[in-house]
Amino acid sequence: MMKFVLKQVKNGCRLGQLVDLPKEVAEKSLETPMCMLYTRAGSVPYMGRDVLDRIDKLPGAVNMPIPLLVENMDAMAEFPGGIKKFAAMDDFMTYCSIQDPAVLTPSGYNTKKAVSVWSCHGKYELDIPGYIKLMSSLDVDWVQSLSDGDTDRNTSEKRVIKSVERTINYLDELLEEKEKHEKLHSTKLIGTIVGGYLEEKRFHSARETAKRPVAGFSMEGFHNFGPESETFDLEDVKHLLSKTLELLPQDKPRILPGLMSPANLLFAVELGFDILDTSYPLFYRQMKICSALCYDYNLPPTSTDNILRDSDEQSLGWEMDLYDERYREDTAPVVKSCTCYTCTHHTRAYINHLLKVSELLAKLLLNVHNLHHYLRTFEVIRRAIADDTFKHLKQHIINQKPS
Repeated sequence: MMKFVLKQVKNGCRLGQLVDLPKEVAEKSLETPMCMLYTRAGSVPYMGRDVLDRIDKLPGAVNMPIPLLVENMDAMAEFPGGIKKFAAMDDFMTYCSIQDPAVLTPSGYNTKKAVSVWSCHGKYELDIPGYIKLMSSLDVDWVQSLSDGDTDRNTSEKRVIKSVERTINYLDELLEEKEKHEKLHSTKLIGTIVGGYLEEKRFHSARETAKRPVAGFSMEGFHNFGPESETFDLEDVKHLLSKTLELLPQDKPRILPGLMSPANLLFAVELGFDILDTSYPLFYRQMKICSALCYDYNLPPTSTDNILRDSDEQSLGWEMDLYDERYREDTAPVVKSCTCYTCTHHTRAYINHLLKVSELLAKLLLNVHNLHHYLRTFEVIRRAIADDTFKHLKQHIINQKPS
């Protein structure tokens, strides 16, 4: 049975690993801190499996958000092997989150009995029986418990209290119903910590959820995902989050969903979160389709695999706009010495041309590069924690943030 092993804690940062994996997943890395592959309806945006396999050192876990799966529940029930087999992702550990971390969740639609999610065709209300049926159809490894995380900084205390009570009640009912279904015994629930920005309510949510037999924890209720999560500043709630995390058991993973900018992912790791996702480079980049991540994630001059940055890259900060006319005849790779497929086979000028003529290949090539760059960041983070150089790495990347 899959479990989480905490290997080391240094200055709040946690090094761990998911072990006892199914044989199909065993060859992939599930060392933490890590990010799960973000998918939409089971597929990584703009990438077929053949393209995905060109990316080095893929994480061994994927997040398949519920909103784009719920309308296919009946079809999945008829397909042997569940969503993993259907999406050709059976060699990954699969997790289903209630909401899509890259898409803004409409506010005001959750009830005492059900949580609302939005597919391409409108709203679906998921109550306990419906969610049990969905879990059985999908047949995944981890699934987030139903939660009412529809709160933000402006939410009233009364509404926050309701959010906490509902989320705990959902969890209790799901745990009870799940035991009645033998097929779900191997599917583990991830408990959700809510409570908005109110310390007492969030602490209560953490304590009560930690008492339940969950496989891990997802920290939510600060925003409604989508662009709101990209502008959310973890430093503003650093004290609240650190105190909340102290109430959780050390031997279970902590998930922080949402669009994680380079700064926020570093703050999240420093606070003690173990698992994030790739919605930032894979989906949010579509909103800035011309952008390629180019921040330097190595500490020169000690690193032997430092990404060389020219003066242009150094002046751009975290990303570069390849639609800009300056790249029309630039024959350099997107990022010099980057080893991704895009950078080893194509130039800035070529991608600039693809963008100018609205060629879909531009999205694919940029997604390949951005995903590779983001994944390498986590590899470097794990090494920095082990070498006790994480604080230097964090400052090095944050210093590149454009003013």
